[in-house]
Amino acid sequence: MLNAIDYYNSGVAKTNPGDNREAIADFDQAIRLKPDYDEAYYARGCAKVKLEDYKGAIADFDKAITLKLDYAEDYNTRGLAKIKSGDNRGGLADRDKAITLKRDCADYYNTRGLAKNNLEYYQEAIADFNEAIKLNPDFALAYYNCGLSYKNLNDNQNAINEFRKAANLYQQQNNQTWYQKCLDRLKELGDSN
Repeated sequence: MLNAIDYYNSGVAKTNPGDNREAIADFDQAIRLKPDYDEAYYARGCAKVKLEDYKGAIADFDKAITLKLDYAEDYNTRGLAKIKSGDNRGGLADRDKAITLKRDCADYYNTRGLAKNNLEYYQEAIADFNEAIKLNPDFALAYYNCGLSYKNLNDNQNAINEFRKAANLYQQQNNQTWYQKCLDRLKELGDSN
């Protein structure tokens, strides 16, 4: 007879190759067996985000947060679901809470910067991307996102500088897809270097 942890582990294993619907069924069973299983709610919420069921994901993250108020990743990922559903302000509030709980996570600053960028708070977004870069100098996506904010401010020279940094890092990391995205952005800005 399988227990809640067995179903949870089975669901996690299924999300790795992308079997998110099957994973959700396993997380459902884990929650039926252990209704206060915060990690199962969180994992099910993540699987729902991948399936673009943002409303369902937010409900799962809400439950996980109710069960474990001090877990930064619950707030961060719920923030992502809110942003994806069009609630940038709610996503920003959740990212603020995640950073309050865990100030040394570069990804949280990067994702909060994205929420601020979506709300057209470009200078604040740039400050968050720079904090992410300070915490992780090899964080290519933070440089790229910083470039987007500068581009939105029509500060093309700073945008070019950030896209170049991102391109160099992506090239070093052998990430051809994102390297090409950086080159495309640079071309849009008239940079031929």
